[in-house]
Amino acid sequence: MIVGSGIFMLLFCGGWNPLPWVSLATLIHWLHLGQLPVVAGILSVVIFLVKVLAMIFFFMWIRWTVPRFRYDQVMKIGWRFLLPLSIANLLFYAIAIAIIQK
Repeated sequence: MIVGSGIFMLLFCGGWNPLPWVSLATLIHWLHLGQLPVVAGILSVVIFLVKVLAMIFFFMWIRWTVPRFRYDQVMKIGWRFLLPLSIANLLFYAIAIAIIQK
C-alpha cells in the first residue's frame, strides 16, 4: 500500500508539489524560504508524505467500507456489464475520431 500510494502520488498527483496549479518553487517564494534550501527540501518531503498518507487513508477507507465480492460475482460483473461497456466505449471513440478527422 505504501509503495502503491507513493507511485500513484508521483505519477498522477504532482509528487512533492503541494497542488497541481502551485509548484514547490511558488510555495517557497510565498513562504520566503528562498535562503533556506534545507527547509525547502524538508518541506517537499513532508508534502509528499502527507499526500501518501492521505492516499493510504483513502485506500483503507474504501477497503473497509465497500463489501467484498465473491469471485463468481466479479466474473459476472465483468462479463455481463464491463465487457460490453468497454466495447461500446471503443466503438464510440473510434467513430468520434473518424468523424473528427474527416
